[in-house]
Amino acid sequence: MNTNKHVASTFTEQNKADLTRCAEDILLAREHDFPATIAEMYDPDRMNSEFPLVRKAHERNDETLERIYIGQRFKNDTVRIAFP
Repeated sequence: MNTNKHVASTFTEQNKADLTRCAEDILLAREHDFPATIAEMYDPDRMNSEFPLVRKAHERNDETLERIYIGQRFKNDTVRIAFP
């Protein structure tokens, strides 16, 4: 689950390019699994086994955002949620 409670600082052109690529990758992964529905693709019990491209695309997106915000991956969800 992603919840963004933070206002982003100014993005660099590279940040924008990286995030654009992540968004494109997510859309391409979803297209790959057509005609599955969004509900099917994002079902936590099925995502890893049946829709791994969608999962991987979101993991790359999460990593990119975390590196923009703090320069590295968060250690776990507890640290992510507690981030100021």
